[in-house]
Amino acid sequence: MIDMVEGPSVGIKSILCVSTGGLGDVILFSPVFKALGTCYPGAEIELLVASRLAERAFSPAKELNRVTYVNTNQRLVFLRMFPLLVFGLKSRLRVSGYDFGVFATGLNPYLEKVTKIFSDIKSVIRAPIPPQLPNDLTCNIHLARNFDSGISEKDVFLPRIAEARSEAYGAVSYTH
Repeated sequence: MIDMVEGPSVGIKSILCVSTGGLGDVILFSPVFKALGTCYPGAEIELLVASRLAERAFSPAKELNRVTYVNTNQRLVFLRMFPLLVFGLKSRLRVSGYDFGVFATGLNPYLEKVTKIFSDIKSVIRAPIPPQLPNDLTCNIHLARNFDSGISEKDVFLPRIAEARSEAYGAVSYTH
């Protein structure tokens, strides 16, 4: 289910995109960034990731103002939430909350709630999840088309960092 933000893009100043999977998950979520950049050209778009490689690979993406890494790869759920608490408190000081947050498919619901509360996200938009649609890329394309109807598989961001390239091509090829 997708919870959409009501009304036109006027007044949207800050958007938080969250994908706490690996690099491949973030790559499959990337068409959403392009669509958001088109729909909300004046908004600050921040990406929250749980992969250092994704942080480095997506830092040059022109649609993103900031890419932030948080370590949510802890064994205990409580320890996964602590970095999100710290991120949320820092982001409140920096941007005074987000107009809305866009959450990738497959995100742990507890991490989503913690991120929403501590980062002061006013509205949540989430990608549909398989089996509603055949795979993660299709789910993310479906979500992105709510912001830009021209988005397609060709809008997947393929990183230029050499160490990320093989993982990136593998993530995209298995979805076709």
